[in-house]
Amino acid sequence: MKKAQWQAVGQGCLVILAAIILLVACIRSNQSANSISLRASFQGEYKIGDGEWKPIVKGEKISSMEGDVTLKGYFQTEGLDGEVIGRVAQGSTISLYFNHIGAEIFINGESAYVFDAENPQIGDSACGKQRFTYTYTGTDTDTVEIVLKNPHRFGNYNAVNDFLDSMYMYSGSAVDKLMLKQGVPDRIIGIFVIIAALVVLGIAVFSFLLRMPQGKTILLIGLMMLFAGGYYVLDSPNVDIWNESIVFNTCALQLCMMMYVFFMMCFTVKCLPEKMKKAGEITVTAVGVLSGISLIISLAGGIGLYDLNIYWAAVQILAGLVLLGCCIYGLKTTDKNQKLMLIACILPLGAMLADILGTAVGWWQGGMVSKIVFILIFVIALVIVLKIIPSNFRAAMEAEKMTAELQNNRISIMLSQIQPHFLYNSINAIRELCRINPEQAREALGDFAVYLRGNMDCLASHMPIHFSKELSHVETYLKLEKLRFGDDLNIVYDIQEMDFFLPSLTVQPLVENAVKHGICENENGGTLTLRSRKEGGNIIIEVIDDGVGFDTENPAWQEDGHSHIGINNIRKRLQQMCGGSLTIKSSPGKGTAAVIELKIKEESNKKSVGGNVYFSGL
Repeated sequence: MKKAQWQAVGQGCLVILAAIILLVACIRSNQSANSISLRASFQGEYKIGDGEWKPIVKGEKISSMEGDVTLKGYFQTEGLDGEVIGRVAQGSTISLYFNHIGAEIFINGESAYVFDAENPQIGDSACGKQRFTYTYTGTDTDTVEIVLKNPHRFGNYNAVNDFLDSMYMYSGSAVDKLMLKQGVPDRIIGIFVIIAALVVLGIAVFSFLLRMPQGKTILLIGLMMLFAGGYYVLDSPNVDIWNESIVFNTCALQLCMMMYVFFMMCFTVKCLPEKMKKAGEITVTAVGVLSGISLIISLAGGIGLYDLNIYWAAVQILAGLVLLGCCIYGLKTTDKNQKLMLIACILPLGAMLADILGTAVGWWQGGMVSKIVFILIFVIALVIVLKIIPSNFRAAMEAEKMTAELQNNRISIMLSQIQPHFLYNSINAIRELCRINPEQAREALGDFAVYLRGNMDCLASHMPIHFSKELSHVETYLKLEKLRFGDDLNIVYDIQEMDFFLPSLTVQPLVENAVKHGICENENGGTLTLRSRKEGGNIIIEVIDDGVGFDTENPAWQEDGHSHIGINNIRKRLQQMCGGSLTIKSSPGKGTAAVIELKIKEESNKKSVGGNVYFSGL
């Protein structure tokens, strides 16, 4: 090991040792015990609605969803290790925790304290997770009754247990510090995730500006992280002490939950195989529409956002099951990499369904399973983003290079098409027509102008064009050649499919190649056939001539003029714009068939194409 490496190891060990000393010092210190407030509890019995009285047993679940819950007994103080010190003395202050629940306290039958979570004077602004202090006015022998009321259609199943398990003897800043301390881990995780999400969203914007691939994937990951981080922060214990705006905490928590689930489903659809993507898109669209309707209803003031949870949860269950089915089916038909992505989608979907079920029956609350799974998904998402960024950057650089090459190729094709001998021959033919048939000469001159303009338009063609435009250019060229060769050039059009796109000047150079180097070199002329058809999921374009053909095994064929009209340029443009490839096969004396095969892709209700181009001998 080199000296510098030894130094680095020593420095690292020193930092670790310092951190251990600080941690041990804090653990051994007694100062922290001085700032801990004593716990309080309620001892006695309870009943639900008009039911029977039952003893309050620590840890036993008491549902808040089956009616008002009445507690009867007394407050007591507990020590640090949980032992009972005695009843709460008159004048003592107790810190009470309300999680979407209201309460009224009676002492010896008389009302002593009222907290109405949805009092008409307050509205729902005080309904949420919060703490209030109550000064006990009774004596250590009085009987206390507490009536707990759930104001929601879909409330917190564990609200009664939250109330019973979260009592403290209030001692000013001590209890506030304790409450803040309890929420620190979740808030730290949430803030860290939010910061990471903002970085990822910035990368997504950067990707869109540079037209990098996978920009949408990065955006969805960033949005998932952003709302999950917000949920971590707002669902942390005693968040009301950290932020006193109860209505903000409650509404923002609900919205973060809804948005996280929605974008998680959008990301799942992005990862689905093509066969299942349509079903996934319909499902997520339905979820988005119904979520939007629920938000509008809440905004209109008809039903509170929290009260809509039961309907929202029902929609998520149905959508989650559909997407789970799509993912599981996709595992059977995809490659290894996509299977890993589908597994990464199955985990949060399953966690969401488990949390809805667990919350509904009171097993747990607060998206516990989703939080655990999200930490795992968060790490995976960061790895995915870090993997995508370099490839996106390389792709962007490659795209710039391709754009420059395509521009040069368009110029090369245009220049190669406008060759002096073709211009001279066309002009001479038109001049001769002026003498013997002025009307035909006028028509031919118009075709010549259209042909030149078509070549010039190639310079401005950055995107694939409709086949009808390419076919029109081919027809114009062949009209001019027909003037020269007459009956020696026979033309057959068999156009069965026209509704597709392809790079400009793709077919026309192949037709020119067939005329000049196939039919024209044949003493008896020949026939050129241009055919297009749909075959399965592909578009097939054929340019066939029965001319002289050539030997593709002879390396000299690319140097003797057979490829000077832009075969290499066609190869590059098809490769870069459509993902195609070009090979050439021909037989001397039998002619050549140029076949373009393009795969159809439905995008934005238009047919785009991408595929392979090859030549096969007759």
